[in-house]
Amino acid sequence: MAVQVYATDGLKDFAYNIIKEKLLGGVIGLGERIREDILAKELGVSRTPVREAINRLVTQGLVVEIPRKGLFAAEFSTKDILDALDVRTVLECKSVRLCCERITEEQAANLEKIYEQYVEAITNHRFLESSRLDAQMHKMIVSVSENKKLFAYIDDLEDFFTYVRLKKVQDWNSSEIERAIGEHRRLLDAIRNHKADLAAQMMENDMNSMKSLVKEREG
Repeated sequence: MAVQVYATDGLKDFAYNIIKEKLLGGVIGLGERIREDILAKELGVSRTPVREAINRLVTQGLVVEIPRKGLFAAEFSTKDILDALDVRTVLECKSVRLCCERITEEQAANLEKIYEQYVEAITNHRFLESSRLDAQMHKMIVSVSENKKLFAYIDDLEDFFTYVRLKKVQDWNSSEIERAIGEHRRLLDAIRNHKADLAAQMMENDMNSMKSLVKEREG
């Protein structure tokens, strides 16, 4: 019995990770219909783990179920995004303060490597890749905090914003790119020097810049 439970959990996680990757990678476009039967056939599994995976994605807000119409990749209003940014600002500022207290030199060096990849990607207009690397940096910052609940909340939010950026980030201009690189540079410097107040301010500045960008694009 135990083996069967573990196998089911494994298939559910497998289906969840693949479907989420399709959403975050733009393979399933915003607003596109999602068919459980087609995904199950594609993944070589029954519909049960696919349904459970999709239910999890519905809970995260990446998939919506419309009565009598079916399942669709979510689309978000400007207000939805700004509301999420308000929540993210509070959590990220708490996260970076804890990170400043606990980060080691090895962890700081690993964070620096991700930043270097991020700069290379965004400079060369590989925006989807830079978005993933940005999320990776933020997830690493919260992982250093060693707060599992905080990590779970921010992990979901980072996936949300990676998904949102599929539509929002494709036409960044040079000044926006320069701003993003500079703000991340100052944030990492503050973390490495264990300056919690400064790091929290840099994080808040980053969130405010994102809010301004969203408003400009939608205005």
